[in-house]
Amino acid sequence: MGRERTPSLAIDIAEETRENFSITERGNGAQFLFCLPGPRLRPYETAKILKSVSVLAFSSKILCASGSLPRGVRADAYARIARLARQARTRMAVDASGAALTAALRERVWLVKPNLSELREVTGARLADIGAQAQACVRLVERGSAEIVVLTLGGDGALLVTERTALWAIPPPIAAVSSVGAGDSFMGALLWALNLDLGLEEALRYGAAAGAAALSEHGTELAFPERIAKLLAAVRVEDVRRGGRQTSPAALRKRPLDAAAALPAGARPGCGPGAGA
Repeated sequence: MGRERTPSLAIDIAEETRENFSITERGNGAQFLFCLPGPRLRPYETAKILKSVSVLAFSSKILCASGSLPRGVRADAYARIARLARQARTRMAVDASGAALTAALRERVWLVKPNLSELREVTGARLADIGAQAQACVRLVERGSAEIVVLTLGGDGALLVTERTALWAIPPPIAAVSSVGAGDSFMGALLWALNLDLGLEEALRYGAAAGAAALSEHGTELAFPERIAKLLAAVRVEDVRRGGRQTSPAALRKRPLDAAAALPAGARPGCGPGAGA
């Protein structure tokens, strides 16, 4: 972190921190991820972390809670951090799964970034096509779980949905060599752009470019700025509230920018989706 000139705060714990590693088979490119169990935090260690977060929240524009929770930490940890963020009038972003994600959504966060598997888990629905996926994001916004829902779809890009906006970013085709860090790179670039007030469409474009850049790097290498900049202009962003038919990423790449429709027919720009969507 020091070499990257990134301010950080380390909190000592009794056990060793977790290590993960990946192995890539050279013959066919298959990648295997090994995630070790990691430490079990004591209650006083969790309390120290929450206290530090509560202090940092008052000096932050955006507070991001990301990743799985350590053993020994209650599933409502991110929900508790969301309450701290609200008290500090700080925007809260969440990238989590399972019970931790479900609990955080009950606290009405600013932004949530599930992948398709996580969204299926939250909704209990199959979400077989882009229309169903977009409508699931709409429902999260309508019930107040999040102001912004960003659904990452791997090679099919990402959806960004708010009360008034529904955008679909399609990254350019790339030769993926590693999936390590792609979601984190997406989230980092997205929040970086939002922190600079670049707008939702540009932030989504940066996120998609960073995720694609990470996929094209070997091992634990993440998205480098030069690679992101090169991919940025090739990311295609469509307003999915225009037009009257659903489509696929492959079809979007082949036709001009005039319309994908994944939301209900009653959805109108500036008015949000129809009730009960």
